[in-house]
Amino acid sequence: MGKYESEVMKCRFATTCWAIWKERNKTLFLRCPPQIEELISNIMISIEEYVCVNKDQSRTKNELNSLTKTEGVWKRPPSDIMKINVDDSFDPLTRNART
Repeated sequence: MGKYESEVMKCRFATTCWAIWKERNKTLFLRCPPQIEELISNIMISIEEYVCVNKDQSRTKNELNSLTKTEGVWKRPPSDIMKINVDDSFDPLTRNART
């Protein structure tokens, strides 16, 4: 297995764990029944997005590490700007969106 395939496998594992955790919390705290089909669809879409974004294999490990380090640093926005972060998802099969 090459480096790219290994990264995709890590993405699949992490995405699946995160999605299951999120579905568990939704079931537990919001008292929503588990939506297994939606869960699987969201996992597949997230993995496909990862593969599409990362299919350019020409980046070296050092380039990827430098991107991670610089993008991960939070900077305060200017005082006249209000920054609001929101997580959302969209299922193109059912055309459902959630925030």
